Amino acid sequence: MVISKKIKQLLKVYLPLVIGLFLLVYSYFSTSPEERFKIWTTIKNANFFWISISLLFGFISNYSRALRWKYMLIPLGCKPRITNSFFAVMFGYLSNLGIPRSGEVLRGATLATYENISFDKSFGTIVAERVVDMLMLLLIIGVTVLMQADEIFQFFTDYSINLWFGIVGLIFLLILFYIFLRLIRHSEYSFIKKIKPFF
Repeated sequence: MVISKKIKQLLKVYLPLVIGLFLLVYSYFSTSPEERFKIWTTIKNANFFWISISLLFGFISNYSRALRWKYMLIPLGCKPRITNSFFAVMFGYLSNLGIPRSGEVLRGATLATYENISFDKSFGTIVAERVVDMLMLLLIIGVTVLMQADEIFQFFTDYSINLWFGIVGLIFLLILFYIFLRLIRHSEYSFIKKIKPFF
């Protein structure tokens, strides 16, 4: 069955809105009446000056994230509009309220739909973001370990945590990941060839 261009356009506009509305309703009814009353009471007693400051910094944070995403896509030959990148990021956050961690996939799919960018490129840059985030986290952990080594090792000793077991496990996972990438690169299976460009 061939879907007409007009129906496709309507789905592009209204389907995300319907999903967003569903997630809002779901998040509302997933709380008890007591929790909703407590939330409403907290909102009424809140200091709206600090809420405004928080919203401003939240907007700047998410806008810069959308801008970073756009700059990551430009070398791949894609030039998405910043508004679409921003709303795709926000839609990802909204979907996480209903289905945890689903936002990354939907964020890539949303931009792929509205900007006519292949999902491989869109989602691939999101994975690259996560890799960079992980490297920065490891850097912070490394600096912390160097600065607070005595306290950290004492903590491991007090709670009988085997640090070397964790390090060996991490190295083992990295080796497995390297082998996995090598297999994908040299495999001749049709299914592997299909997912090879993504990796």
